[in-house]
Amino acid sequence: MPEPDDIPRLAEISRTLSDFRSEFREAISSMVRRDVYMAEMRTFDVRLENLTLELKRIENDASLEIKRVDADIEKDRSERRTLRAQVIGAGLTAAVTFIFLIVKAWSG
Repeated sequence: MPEPDDIPRLAEISRTLSDFRSEFREAISSMVRRDVYMAEMRTFDVRLENLTLELKRIENDASLEIKRVDADIEKDRSERRTLRAQVIGAGLTAAVTFIFLIVKAWSG
């Protein structure tokens, strides 16, 4: 028959079970926190990827808009140059015509 000291007492069993329960809860809590953290990180990564794609789209749209505006500005400059050349040409034509009429009138 076992010695009375070898038989665990009810208080010792209770303490052991309590310690086990506490360690088990801490381990499970730690695992859950880790899983939650990993899920949050995956969510942040997906959100970051979406934001990066959105930023690239916006940059592309802005680049296209800048090119369109630059083309419009160049078109306006070209139209102004053409108009200026037409005005100068018309003025020179009028001046030459006026001089020709004056010379014709004086010569007889």
